[in-house]
Amino acid sequence: MSKHVAFILSPLHGILEDASGILADGVGKMLSNKSAEYILYSTFLKMTGAQEQKLKCVCWEIATDNYEFRYKWQSGQFSPGECSSLDDKQKVLNILYKQISEKDSTFTFADSDRSIIINSAVLRVEKFLNTSMIKYTMNRTHQDEFRIWRSTFKELQNYPACILDVQPTNKNPFKIIIKRESYPQALKNALFVGWDDLFQLQYNHRNRCAHNTASYQETDMALFRNLGQVDLYRYNYLIFFTLLLIIDDITIKLFKNYLELYIDEY
Repeated sequence: MSKHVAFILSPLHGILEDASGILADGVGKMLSNKSAEYILYSTFLKMTGAQEQKLKCVCWEIATDNYEFRYKWQSGQFSPGECSSLDDKQKVLNILYKQISEKDSTFTFADSDRSIIINSAVLRVEKFLNTSMIKYTMNRTHQDEFRIWRSTFKELQNYPACILDVQPTNKNPFKIIIKRESYPQALKNALFVGWDDLFQLQYNHRNRCAHNTASYQETDMALFRNLGQVDLYRYNYLIFFTLLLIIDDITIKLFKNYLELYIDEY
């Protein structure tokens, strides 16, 4: 197994587990807001960076096997950017899905696959909370953000079809999400912003962290609470972690299927 393949198949939740291990000895003790923010900030930055590199490795692996794709990638006809925005990530997942469908036209994501992906991401974040001091800090200082994360994803678990709108055609490319207008009413009621907007908030915060603009911009969530309910999502690391894990599980599932079709042994 190549280093690229091993890296792509390594679950992103390993970074969360590493953070949990560091914090496990302090369960039940006090953790200051600044310390909690630093830990969440660092974990988020590691997860976003790893996911971007993983998607670039996916492009490299496809280019190794598909010379036409290699030409389009190297000539700039296919450009996934830094693989940091939702559009960039969907470009990579779309080309990966198309590679699979060319050899297996019956491949698709069943509702059971969607449910597993959502449930797994939620359970991983819950495990991170339950095995660290972060949960106590959030219960004490960020109850609204904790409540919004739980209600959003618990409701989404009832509507797995709201992610992975997979129709890999020219008119309807592979999409991780569908627009809020298509959500069942119960899910609309649970979300103050669109599902795709959550990805945009995550991308915005990724840029703040990666370029260290947070060093001169206020990040205290309390300042935003009077601006409306939408801002309860801003800087909500629990939502960001869950979104990253959902995309990671999609990537791993697609890539495993790709390997089975294109590589005899990996």
